[in-house]
Amino acid sequence: RRLFRDLVKHTRSIAHTFSPLQLARTIYGFGVAGVDDEPLYRTLCENVLKQRKLLHAKNIVEIVVGLAEAEYTPLKIMSVLLKDSQDMTRWLAAEDAIQLLHVVSRLPKEVSREACSDTFVDDMAALVRRRMQGWWRLRPNDMADLLEAMRALDLEDVFIIENICKQLPRVLQDPACNSSLLLQLWGGLAELPLQTRRAVKESLHRRDKIVIPLEEKLGDVVAKWAEDEESARTQALLLYACARLGYDGASARSLSGSVLQAIAAAGGIPDDSQHSQPWWPLLCWSLAELQHELSSAREFVTQCVGALEEDFASGHLGRLESNAILQVVWAALALDVPVPHSVLRRLSERFEGQDPQQLELDQLHLLRSVALDNALQQQRPGR
Repeated sequence: RRLFRDLVKHTRSIAHTFSPLQLARTIYGFGVAGVDDEPLYRTLCENVLKQRKLLHAKNIVEIVVGLAEAEYTPLKIMSVLLKDSQDMTRWLAAEDAIQLLHVVSRLPKEVSREACSDTFVDDMAALVRRRMQGWWRLRPNDMADLLEAMRALDLEDVFIIENICKQLPRVLQDPACNSSLLLQLWGGLAELPLQTRRAVKESLHRRDKIVIPLEEKLGDVVAKWAEDEESARTQALLLYACARLGYDGASARSLSGSVLQAIAAAGGIPDDSQHSQPWWPLLCWSLAELQHELSSAREFVTQCVGALEEDFASGHLGRLESNAILQVVWAALALDVPVPHSVLRRLSERFEGQDPQQLELDQLHLLRSVALDNALQQQRPGR
């Protein structure tokens, strides 16, 4: 800390002498190091504005990344740096374009909306697509950042995703792809919109080259978590990613058994009040989608439906989103677990009046299934 304090003090006194390259490297270095000093960044940015016409596109990438890491992103400086995306793409590598997409996806919405041109995302995505048509190959970190940026920016590009899937076997076997990075990649693929996620599913079912290293990596992660009683939530989220991608390998089946054992050992539905949204609805949906551990899954889903009924009666469901309730109800119907009419009625009230065009495709599919099953139950004798 003392070293950084001395560096900050010295930098302020000589910042006016820096070249564009020195400014870029200094901002990037301080930002990545987590130095929190707004006056320092303000001084450096003033010099950036003075030398704007001398900045190379790669200088701009380093400056933007550094400022984003430092969480110092004034609109004035970001607008100057990001406004001319078409000109920048002439000089940038694909890795630089991915960094910019990732940074912009993390900026405050009002800053990214005002600072970037209307074509910024398309320009950077086009650069990545062009490089993918040649011999360029993604590194594990770049692939994870690209997937995260695509999700945050609502960028649906089947060509990019198909190319990612082609490169995935090599990335999974890269020593740099540790367990943390694996979870980022797998979660990033699982969070893609329906159309691009379908391309991932097709690749998983077509290419053994993906499945073999994937199963090895996931197996190592699952084995490590099986010994950790506190990892039930993380296991459930990983299983949810497997279900979203239709992956039913041996590691996914082991994961289902492991998370249900952890929940049973904890005495039932876990208390996850420390999280913004409970994760047990995701687990319900995942178990029903994958059809794993059916007996234990039905028992767990029955508990969750009972909890829904109690919470609806007591009015304690304010924290649970409509989609989470829908996932539990759909899982119950898929596993032949009875759903009280009161729960179906309250679920209907949650979605009543919503424009179908504003619902995600996944939500519409679940709603249609629930509505059809409910209609069939109403027609059965004795109902």
